[in-house]
Amino acid sequence: MKTILELENIYFTYKGNDKYTLNNINLDIKEGETLGIIGESGSGKTTLLLSILGLLSSKGSHLGNIYFNNQLLDKEHKFKVLRWKEISMVFQNQLDVFNPKITVGEHIYEVLGNLKKKEKFDKVKELFKMVGLDEKFIESYPSELSGGMRQKVLIATALSCNPKLILIDEPTTSLEEISKIEIIKILKNLAKNNITLIVTSHDLEIIKELTKKVIVMDSGNIIETGITKNFLSFQNHPYSRALVQASPFINIFKDLWGINEIETFRDINGCPFYSRCPQRISKCLYENPKLNKINEECQVACHLGGIINILEVNKLSKVYTSKKFKIEALSEVSLKVRMGEIVSIIGESGSGKSTLAEIISGIKEKTSGEVYFLGKEVGTNILASLNSIQIIFQDSSSAMNLELSIENILKEPFLLLKEKVPFPTEKMKEYLNNLGFPSSKEFLEKRAKNLSGGEMQRLNIVRALLLEPKLLIADEITSMLDPSRKANLLRILKGLQNKYGFSMLFITHDLILAQKITDYFYVLKEGKIVEEGDGLKIFNRASHPYTKKLVSSIIYNF
Repeated sequence: MKTILELENIYFTYKGNDKYTLNNINLDIKEGETLGIIGESGSGKTTLLLSILGLLSSKGSHLGNIYFNNQLLDKEHKFKVLRWKEISMVFQNQLDVFNPKITVGEHIYEVLGNLKKKEKFDKVKELFKMVGLDEKFIESYPSELSGGMRQKVLIATALSCNPKLILIDEPTTSLEEISKIEIIKILKNLAKNNITLIVTSHDLEIIKELTKKVIVMDSGNIIETGITKNFLSFQNHPYSRALVQASPFINIFKDLWGINEIETFRDINGCPFYSRCPQRISKCLYENPKLNKINEECQVACHLGGIINILEVNKLSKVYTSKKFKIEALSEVSLKVRMGEIVSIIGESGSGKSTLAEIISGIKEKTSGEVYFLGKEVGTNILASLNSIQIIFQDSSSAMNLELSIENILKEPFLLLKEKVPFPTEKMKEYLNNLGFPSSKEFLEKRAKNLSGGEMQRLNIVRALLLEPKLLIADEITSMLDPSRKANLLRILKGLQNKYGFSMLFITHDLILAQKITDYFYVLKEGKIVEEGDGLKIFNRASHPYTKKLVSSIIYNF
């Protein structure tokens, strides 16, 4: 297909700001393509659209080249010739872009130019019909129309001169569901007529329904590109994943967690996601990664090539033997956990879940297979390392010496460390407070046997987190708790995972709890993985009879 729009090394800085709002943007868009742009507020989405339309020259410093149908748009008069006739825009702030003193029909008359009055009226009537508005509203003022109706007027305005490219900025912001569906239908019809669309939106439903390709922006940088359908099910950049995880459209079962706020200390020359990234390395602080191709469909800007696998289990088997019997607890189990991801292993009691957790954490030896943590094979002393793997056991009381003081229980793992490091007293107080404990001297001197079961489990979590694990294994940690304590513990644990970015392997037979926090599921039956997938697949489109049985048991209990 012919290229209709090309952006080459686009930079833009608003007056009075030394930080790039657009930072080295390069795009190539073909005729008839539909491109979605996503990112947080302030990521540069709207600025990019305004740049394409040539509306930024008076607002700051603009560098780079914009080509439309191979014509370099390097002068204002060139933009002026194309604006509305070849390239049009549906603006986001509906009331702000209307003149309240003239009717909505008159707004479109202005764009139509030198046509006769009757011709203008007939054209607007035709446009209103296209967008589902009655002609009686032509003489209405903007304030007399609903938000959805004003949005239709803006679309009609953008269509008035039959443009080849339409820029659409947040088309359904503030609209209720029925109006949103109507707007989506109108815009989908435009795409069918071979009009090139570039759509920005916070709403991933809009991106899914309207676009074939997508780019992700963060602080003026393109950090990922891909095919929309594939991107929504699998993201390669930690920032992209965080955006998708915050979407109620994608995560219909999970509790939603936003991305942590930006820390202001970040060096502006480094990766824009540095301070919030679970897999950051020192290079990310001072060097902004370039956009590199992962495959023919996808590019990602990450020094590590995208989200890395923190854990890889390959064909893991565990066999218990005696004189008379041979019990295969695990049979060629393979799984992966990506950095910053929560993976749940679900299945009935006796399916091999705890055995799997104990082998991964180095407590038990495997019979065959491989377990890799950050690319290195896991040994039996993996738990005695900082920034490594930690496990929280089902029975909280047996996981600690109840005669010790709380402080000594928390200090105990540091006596076993291979690395000699000072005990993080301030971090201990922070984690205690995060888990709902006081950090006073009186509390720390208290013996563990005086704690309740739920408090013991929370203390186990504090102890594990003090070693700053990259992977936390939670083995049936809520099975002995009442519903209220289950909910509180899980909410706290997920909040900490979201804040600190560690990965988690959540071992459970409680599917209702698992679906609230899980990014990816593995279903274990009699030591074998029988199914895997995200929550939507497991709970709505399960294919294995055993998975269907597990899911149906939830529905039955409701």
